[in-house]
Amino acid sequence: MIKQCVGALFGHPRQSNENDNWHLRTAKGSPYEYAINYHYVRQAAAFKKSEEAVKAPDRVEAVIVKVRDKAEKYGASPEIAETVYRNMINGFINMEMTEYKN
Repeated sequence: MIKQCVGALFGHPRQSNENDNWHLRTAKGSPYEYAINYHYVRQAAAFKKSEEAVKAPDRVEAVIVKVRDKAEKYGASPEIAETVYRNMINGFINMEMTEYKN
């Protein structure tokens, strides 16, 4: 069950082998996905027309709703999932805001 929860939250579906190293897959996947998002966020700043567009509060809340739903579906804590994603999103927003202002 934990394998499914972690996999669902981080975008790595659990493989059928019960003895696989799911935690290593997740650890490898998360920084990889972070790096991809990092480059997209830096590029996206150039297309934003305002600070409000960078912050995109409606988009943030839509993502949080999906994250909480997915966590609940897989038996994970929606509160923890929300906290993790809000922190990650806020980090990306801060980075994008810096890019936008430059």
